[in-house]
Amino acid sequence: MLKLNLYFYGQLDYVLPGPLGGLTSPTPIKNLKTGEMIRGS
Repeated sequence: MLKLNLYFYGQLDYVLPGPLGGLTSPTPIKNLKTGEMIRGS
């Protein structure tokens, strides 16, 4: 998490921690305030 926070310093409001891996394609990214889909379906 430290590397992630340093890399995106000041650009993200929150990072949701959790396990990663095992997927064959990128997951959707959604702005929770606006509902805008940034990446995905």
